[in-house]
Amino acid sequence: WYAAAGVAFVGASLVDGIGGHNVMEPALLGCLPVVGPYTENSEAMISALQEEDPRACLRIQDASQLADALVRLLSAPENGSKAPGLAAAQGAARDAAHKISRECAEPIARAVLQALGN
Repeated sequence: WYAAAGVAFVGASLVDGIGGHNVMEPALLGCLPVVGPYTENSEAMISALQEEDPRACLRIQDASQLADALVRLLSAPENGSKAPGLAAAQGAARDAAHKISRECAEPIARAVLQALGN
């Protein structure tokens, strides 16, 4: 669904006490993650995405901002192409998530290969 959606509100981030869900899942599939203010569970991932590219994750503060952001992001120009900036943000999310994943996986892969004697 993330790959088809293009933009995803990452749940449990508008309500205090839950901490938000995983932003890397949509980002890895080129889907722009949109999060609320309560992201304790994924703050490191959000920070890493935004350090790679500030467009890679969109933070909103409340339901009204969420609605405004979705309307802005999903409003297509008359020619039916993607809304301005959405394609760039989707690419930024995907590229940042892939880079972060590779950086996390490479040391693990090296350690496994070393343990196997390769």
